[in-house]
Amino acid sequence: MNQSKMIRLLAVVAVVQLGLVALNWSAGSGLESAPQRAELLAFDPAAVDALVIEGDGQTLILKKQKQWQTPSGFPADQSKVTQVVTQLAHLKHGLAVATSETAWSRFQLGQDHFERHVRLKQGDKVIAELYLGKGAGARQSYARRADDPVTYRVNFGSYQLPLAAGDWQDKALLQVPSEQVKRLQVGKVQLSRQGAAKHGGKVQWVATPTPAGKQLDQPALDAALGLFDTLRFTKVIGSAAPKGVTLDKPALRVRVQWGDKQREYRFFKAPAQGDAGDGAVLQVSDRPEFFAIASYTFKAWQEKMNSAKWFVDPPAAADSTGAASKATGSGSTTAGGQAKIPPTIAKPHASSAAKEPASKP
Repeated sequence: MNQSKMIRLLAVVAVVQLGLVALNWSAGSGLESAPQRAELLAFDPAAVDALVIEGDGQTLILKKQKQWQTPSGFPADQSKVTQVVTQLAHLKHGLAVATSETAWSRFQLGQDHFERHVRLKQGDKVIAELYLGKGAGARQSYARRADDPVTYRVNFGSYQLPLAAGDWQDKALLQVPSEQVKRLQVGKVQLSRQGAAKHGGKVQWVATPTPAGKQLDQPALDAALGLFDTLRFTKVIGSAAPKGVTLDKPALRVRVQWGDKQREYRFFKAPAQGDAGDGAVLQVSDRPEFFAIASYTFKAWQEKMNSAKWFVDPPAAADSTGAASKATGSGSTTAGGQAKIPPTIAKPHASSAAKEPASKP
């Protein structure tokens, strides 16, 4: 056999082998292939008003009554619950990993042996039900529908469905939009917002009383107000006062008014080895619970809500005779140092004017 015939024969053999491989792949090995990137559950997330999560011998039920709530009725993190429900509604799967119930134990997907068992309900009706098994890689798990023995790999992890109610609580519940604050009081000093940023209008703060010869420092006020935007607690301690906390001796007391609402924040130093850990205890006037906050949060409030730091010496301003004009007695000055009739008015910082809402308080 010459060389050219040998090459043709090898080419034919190669084509036959490729054909056999393709045939074997299409026949599969007993696994039923599903359409690539098909939705596993496919339900309307807006219809869900209860999320039931089971795992590790525990059951957690989140319910929606206008807003999502934890089992105790505490407000849940609305965006977190909504995101999870939406992710489950649009959860995609690819090819089946296994098709029989005998494979459930291998992937931890049995009815009595699983990582998470999730039921999404509308009233008393279960509209979607899912089992999540062991991890299948980074941020992936094996999963199956409750009414289907087929096992798939999905881009969703059991860690996204924690069983502790505290992991679902709205940790930002006590925040207040700083641009809506109208009045602020710390100790004997009260600040009132004057003016609005509508159509380029200026926002000014009036302080009562004002230390003699001082003016309000707008950057210091901005820093203090910014605390309301970022306040987060670490956990809910409970409705009873923590042991070791003396309620009539708060370390810091802050009163705030925004819109038609008002609140008083009372901060307490955390007792050693207490429920707040190495942080502090926070109580607010419009909630029955006590909250634990981080130590760095408590420190920031102590530093920035120190009203003594809200006032600075006004810059010298030359008068008609060349002498420096100074505020004396109980008078006050604007941020620019010009003498004013008390109380003090702080001229707006650029960022403060930008934050002010369109409507007047």
